[in-house]
Amino acid sequence: MVLCSSLQASDSDLLNAEQRDARLREQQELEARTEELEAQQQTTQELLEQQDAYLKALRRQIDTLKAANAGSQDDNEQATSAGGTP
Repeated sequence: MVLCSSLQASDSDLLNAEQRDARLREQQELEARTEELEAQQQTTQELLEQQDAYLKALRRQIDTLKAANAGSQDDNEQATSAGGTP
């Protein structure tokens, strides 16, 4: 009877140890996944900032081209109204 009780306690201890180890592994996996997601979030943020800077540069370039074209059209209109050739 004492042997049976001792085996049950040993089994219970083993089960508890296995459950504790499983919880620790799960916690480690979750922490690793959290770190990966944080790194991914940082990369995404950096890419968004780069994209925003690129879009702003394109808008400036478009505005510059529009201004140059508007100036060129004004010159052409003035030359045409003065009897010249554009």
